[in-house]
Amino acid sequence: MPVSLEGILLASDLDGTLIDSAYQIPQRNLDALCDFMGRGGRFAIATGRAIESAYRYVRVTHPNAPCIVLNGTMLYDYRTNRVLWGNPLPPEAVSYLTHIFYHFPEVGIEVCTEKGIHVIRENPYIHRHLFRENIKHTNCSLQQVEGQWYKVFFAMDSQLMEQVRAYMETIPHQGVRFVPSSSYYLEMLPEEADKGTALKRLTAMLDLDPNNSYAIGDYYNDIELLRAAGVGIVPQNAPMDIQKLAGHVVCRCELGAVADAIAVIERNWMEKSSKH
Repeated sequence: MPVSLEGILLASDLDGTLIDSAYQIPQRNLDALCDFMGRGGRFAIATGRAIESAYRYVRVTHPNAPCIVLNGTMLYDYRTNRVLWGNPLPPEAVSYLTHIFYHFPEVGIEVCTEKGIHVIRENPYIHRHLFRENIKHTNCSLQQVEGQWYKVFFAMDSQLMEQVRAYMETIPHQGVRFVPSSSYYLEMLPEEADKGTALKRLTAMLDLDPNNSYAIGDYYNDIELLRAAGVGIVPQNAPMDIQKLAGHVVCRCELGAVADAIAVIERNWMEKSSKH
């Protein structure tokens, strides 16, 4: 008889973890997640993506727990389409965005609110990001952005990113931090917001033992998530310094890293159960 996984939470990053470079979910992951939730496990997506951007993957994985979106600035329940908790950017974020807007005209900019994605300036990186997955968005001026700001997304080549980060270090920016989420994307987030803080809040919301929380992620914006979980898991495609943070390193994302993570959970759970 299959062992019950009641009381376990698995939070998975999307890009480079659950999905591959072609933005597809390996069938191994889908099969393993279906089995995991069927045996009582709770599954949540933990992504830097906005609500709408993550929805494509929610539709096929059917998370049975609220999800961490916008790099930990929001807990969103896709089953009821409700924001359960949010940590928005401070009002000063408008000024910080304006600095980058005028000093770096090549940088593409999106503002993410609970009402959607607002494109302030498009460039090839923004275009690719939005149109490869047909993400709904609004092109508008800064003054036309609707809703409370949760994340600002800057897109550029990697060399320019270093210049932008160095420039922002010369300007006081209390209340926010700048975090790279890929070689081309830099995000402005609330100072106290990260996936790990959101995971702790989610675990408490579900009334689960934090030691029974598992997280898998592959990039620098997953560091807090991996540290906050009872067990951190990293795919082999992650940078080596991220792999060193993990309790377990599993196969590459395109081979089904999340399926491997679920196998780790099963082994750990059976070992723990056998001791009681």
